[in-house]
Amino acid sequence: MPMSFMTGSIVGKRFYKKVTTREADDGNGWSVMLDYRTLKTPSKRPLKLPTLSLAKAIAAEWDFQQTDGIRPFTMPLMKLACTALERVPVVRPKIIDNLMSKFSQDLVFLSCST
Repeated sequence: MPMSFMTGSIVGKRFYKKVTTREADDGNGWSVMLDYRTLKTPSKRPLKLPTLSLAKAIAAEWDFQQTDGIRPFTMPLMKLACTALERVPVVRPKIIDNLMSKFSQDLVFLSCST
């Protein structure tokens, strides 16, 4: 995630006029459109959201941006959605492997013979 998402900096001028939502091209999820362009994640992948309500909330965050600049720190849902879509799939297997290796050492899971 770019540092600008965490600080109060303005990253650039607003380059779009209209913010809309539409069903994703594959019919599985929802997209936010900035004019005719699909909103993308910081890694340049199309942002595909699971629900219409989340897509509308993120669209409202983008629509709220002023003409003098885009302020990422005012878009917490956008940040959360990008983190969930880009970071969780990468780190989830590592977390699961780590937890599974600890289960054999946990006293709650050890069986006692009586």
